[in-house]
Amino acid sequence: MASMSRLVRTIGFLALLASSGCFESEVQLGIADKSRSFAGGRASPTPSPKPSATPVTSSSRTGLSSAETNGESSAFQFDGTPSVDALSSNPNSVASSGSSPLATPYQCAELATTVPRGISCIHCMHERAQKQSDVLVRLLQQSCLKNVALDYLVDNSFGFSAETALRHIDALTADGRKLFLHIYLLNGPSQRRFQSTTVSGAFTKMSPEAFRTRIFEDAAIQNKVRALVKRVLPVLRYAAEHDAVISLVPMLEDNLDQSSFEKLAEIVASEIPATIPFSLGRNPCPSCYKGNDSFIPPGVFTERHLVGRARYRDGVVSNDGVDFSLTAKKKASNIVPLTQLKIAREDSTQKNNIFILWSAKHQGLKAKNGSVTGTSTSPAKRDYGVPTASERRAILAFLKGE
Repeated sequence: MASMSRLVRTIGFLALLASSGCFESEVQLGIADKSRSFAGGRASPTPSPKPSATPVTSSSRTGLSSAETNGESSAFQFDGTPSVDALSSNPNSVASSGSSPLATPYQCAELATTVPRGISCIHCMHERAQKQSDVLVRLLQQSCLKNVALDYLVDNSFGFSAETALRHIDALTADGRKLFLHIYLLNGPSQRRFQSTTVSGAFTKMSPEAFRTRIFEDAAIQNKVRALVKRVLPVLRYAAEHDAVISLVPMLEDNLDQSSFEKLAEIVASEIPATIPFSLGRNPCPSCYKGNDSFIPPGVFTERHLVGRARYRDGVVSNDGVDFSLTAKKKASNIVPLTQLKIAREDSTQKNNIFILWSAKHQGLKAKNGSVTGTSTSPAKRDYGVPTASERRAILAFLKGE
């Protein structure tokens, strides 16, 4: 097998940001003018002019056909722009009124320039989560942060809606904001429960051992991975046109070893054209399943899910898997006070790591008796409730660094 440096075309996105001193100068935030350090070192394209902040329909979004938008309507006719405290916590209220908090732009008097912070939106392409997802994106707008992060899982675990992603990209690249778009291609946690999972994502019913072996020679497996990448390309292209910083992780909390990660990364990278600048990362979960390791190839950034201090720089940190509470005074089995996550947030700032805030409730899970439950419930049967007013205020304060 060829070396990883030739297989994976990553640019170490946060390392470049750190080396250029970008968090002191807004001019350096883009990555489109940086050359790639892999796959022959092909130069990245000159960034396209930033489109107007006015929301656009799918007919004007480059390269997006009706099939690629999953057959959803391109008309987003919304009315009303609720404030953070005016939004109802009833998950059906926004849907029933046909309104969205993203109906009109949200302009800040000034944008604070920090290391990117964001809210986990892994589930946000699910049709039942559409209204909640717009509320989460509105919170990122209301944070008045220049650099905001948003993630998606695109393997069908929570469905797939390019239209949702494009709507969010419009909102988070308007009025001077810089979006850090983070994509997970496959679902490691559900794959570990392959014998019992109700989540119907790609390879979630296949054992980790089988996937690790078959990714090398099984053309059907390889082609399915390629198809997933190709399906998300219009979203990546649109994000790049809006000057977003794009990062890809082949598997969320992966069940891979060194060689299978390298092969999966090779397949993923080979399907992304040179016109789309991106970075490749690994989110290893070495203690989650037998045979998993934590190998990070040169040029690939690290993502770990933790609630304390990271042992790496220039990557991504999330509390995914450990919920936060506004009332808990001490750590439970996998729930911590939101105040405790400030340690991870501030450590991420010091180490130039993006921090993405995860919530079990947002993902349709439940906190019960000090632990998170509901992972066995099908995503189609989950309740993706809108955060309450107190939860929204707390999340905003956290994002702002208060």
